[in-house]
Amino acid sequence: MKNFITILFLTLSTTVFGQSEPLVVLDGYFIKRGKATALADIGLENIKDTTFIKPDSAIQLIEERGKNGLFVIETTRSKDHKVAPEDLYFNNPPLLLINHIQSNMNDLNQLNPEEIDSIWVRPPLEMVQIRGLDMVGGIILIYTKLNEPLDETLLADSTITVNENKIKLPTFQLELKLSKLAEKELKKSKESIVIVAYIRGTLKNSDEKNEYQIGKYSVEVTSERIVTLDDVYVSKKEFDKLEDPNFEVLINVFSGRKSSQFNILDVNILQEPLEQLKGKRHYLKGRLITEM
Repeated sequence: MKNFITILFLTLSTTVFGQSEPLVVLDGYFIKRGKATALADIGLENIKDTTFIKPDSAIQLIEERGKNGLFVIETTRSKDHKVAPEDLYFNNPPLLLINHIQSNMNDLNQLNPEEIDSIWVRPPLEMVQIRGLDMVGGIILIYTKLNEPLDETLLADSTITVNENKIKLPTFQLELKLSKLAEKELKKSKESIVIVAYIRGTLKNSDEKNEYQIGKYSVEVTSERIVTLDDVYVSKKEFDKLEDPNFEVLINVFSGRKSSQFNILDVNILQEPLEQLKGKRHYLKGRLITEM
């Protein structure tokens, strides 16, 4: 009934008030079809939910293309169902990351299928909300079996631990692989490295699709390039607000800014559900911002 009322209201608002057609987002993908055509093609029985993102907010996401708002359709179809390439509104290809390193189709073709551990697809709308218009192609994340499990001692601590007031996250590791120039500059300037983990998820019973931050953890290192995150905690009160306990962890890496005013490192981010992070070592590749 909620879906029907939402669809009816939006249809009437377009017809009665003369409002121009919003851009349609189907299961996270911006498509060329108009609202009425998309709804007719999908069928009400296959619609899980609909949301209208107002023009002011839509413009912040996709600039002038959002001037009439966004009509977001979520269906009950399997995640394996793909939007046809010819139906996509934007022609931008998805960003391909292999073990968190930006890659291309040639890199992918060189992989033996048996080497692939898992594939994660993040649709365009989700990525635009996080990282802006450049991400209208979405992201494809491929993990190979090179991200080996931790040793038995650390692996034993790879589950969520809950007590009355706080929750301990599962253990995982990060290994920084910096360029020779970056290592040289860090050593010369006695610069440290700061690793920041943002713990985020979607709130229960909320129409907001943006991630809600429930915790933040940071650690500063000097010569270390392998960092074990085994003491990250979040408030149980905040954790209980989340819709999905498999919340997201976003890792950012910066220089310590002791010898310079601004960050000097360009390190790829790590942004994954906790289930994908736990019990493994993950590689972050970086260089100086000034390197070409």
